[in-house]
Amino acid sequence: MRDVGGGFMKRKVNPRTVRIKNITKVRTAYIMWKDIPIATISEERNDADERDWVFRPNYKNIEKARATGGNVFIPGIDLDLHKKEYIRNYVPAFVEERTIPLGRPDLYEMMDRIRLPQYDLFEFMCRTHSACGNNDLYVSRTPDKVIDVNDPKFPFDVPEDTRYDYDW
Repeated sequence: MRDVGGGFMKRKVNPRTVRIKNITKVRTAYIMWKDIPIATISEERNDADERDWVFRPNYKNIEKARATGGNVFIPGIDLDLHKKEYIRNYVPAFVEERTIPLGRPDLYEMMDRIRLPQYDLFEFMCRTHSACGNNDLYVSRTPDKVIDVNDPKFPFDVPEDTRYDYDW
């Protein structure tokens, strides 16, 4: 990239999209459209308890879903850029709109229903599948766990072992 004077300019990097350093733990789930895994979402953490979120789109599957009539988009992610991964070191829009915020009156009631011992956005998404009215995407621990987001009684995914370690 050249500036007006003919020299080279450094591309500015948004610090909110830079991966954290010294990652020690990673949890990954699938973002699904019907039975098609269109991306993975990972929460990464280091020993300083810094976290980031990484979205890795599967563009072949996104095109497959779109070809069958799916309006497939991931809120907060510009899929037209065709990046291999999108990094957010803040809670991304996709996660925010699919989880219950701290302070909501029914938060602890919902945590009890899904046997979640402490507030954990990633685990909340996995257990509830995080379907929302904005689109037909949902979250699944594995790509073979398929739900119907239009069925108001789709089951939660609560592990039998509820010890709080969740691969951390």
